[in-house]
Amino acid sequence: MNMELEAARKRAVELGNTGKNHDWEELTVLLKSGYPAVRRAAASGLGKMIDRSPDLARLLTPNLSFALKDEPAPQVLQYILKTLLKCAPFLNALALDDLGDIVRDPARTDYVRDAANNVIAAVRPSAARETASPFPVLRSLFPSSPPVPILFITILATSWEGVGFFLTTCR
Repeated sequence: MNMELEAARKRAVELGNTGKNHDWEELTVLLKSGYPAVRRAAASGLGKMIDRSPDLARLLTPNLSFALKDEPAPQVLQYILKTLLKCAPFLNALALDDLGDIVRDPARTDYVRDAANNVIAAVRPSAARETASPFPVLRSLFPSSPPVPILFITILATSWEGVGFFLTTCR
């Protein structure tokens, strides 16, 4: 095994097991490593840090959301998703869209799609069922409004006047 890889992986494990709150920055750097084993250990380490200090969840959510977007390795993605599950209250609509894309991607492994769906369900239980919708952003913009048929939204969204009318009536 590559010595650089092994040293970085061990460092990520060490920080996750015994690191202090300020060590999260080093783990987020390791989350960008060229080695999947290091990224997986970094994601796991961040999850352990959140377990010890839940206040870190808000701080780490953007880093984890960004790492989620381009991760090619299914096992690393699974660890990122498990850690994001702990950050669910702080996820924004864009992160939910990315998670929905993962759930709908047939090329993803079942365990990755299931993990993404678990995160969505933790944010908003009804959102897990909505991920099949082609309009996840519209649904996340109006989570407390009464259900509006997608056809109605599609017709209104075809003109600026329709969008203005829709936004005015949903207030």
